[in-house]
Amino acid sequence: MNNIRLHAALVPAIVVILSTMVAFLFPHSNAANIMTVFCLGALGGTTSTYYRLKDLPKEEKHNIDAIVQVYTTPIVAGIFSFVLFIALVSGIVDGSLFPDFRFTVKSNSFLQVLGGAAPKENEDAAKLLLWSFTSGFVERIVPNMIDRLGKESAKRRNPPA
Repeated sequence: MNNIRLHAALVPAIVVILSTMVAFLFPHSNAANIMTVFCLGALGGTTSTYYRLKDLPKEEKHNIDAIVQVYTTPIVAGIFSFVLFIALVSGIVDGSLFPDFRFTVKSNSFLQVLGGAAPKENEDAAKLLLWSFTSGFVERIVPNMIDRLGKESAKRRNPPA
């Protein structure tokens, strides 16, 4: 089972099955929003991996590192999408290109707040979907955002004299 194409085909199937299961298990829950963000990020990462694999020499496609990357990239991309979702909901990242949220739950619980965050309008939902996919596809978006936030935070803590 060293064929990279077989492995690459399994990943989106697994993501689709998981997202379908969440939708059926939690039909009236905003947890489905969080899972959708994660799954779209994972699909973005999978799509990015497909682009990289097509340029890989044939002998490299049976390399165990390439196979491991096929499985790990969607997980990492999904996590990046979730981190971006947190940044969007918190208002750290905002602007006309990013979605606005309304909160359906008032709570001090981290998961309830995130689960209760819903896009305000249809356009905001579309922006969230687009950014979820994009943050998985372009793997450096979220790490660059975190680096930038860290530098800004350091400047605020240590202002120049």
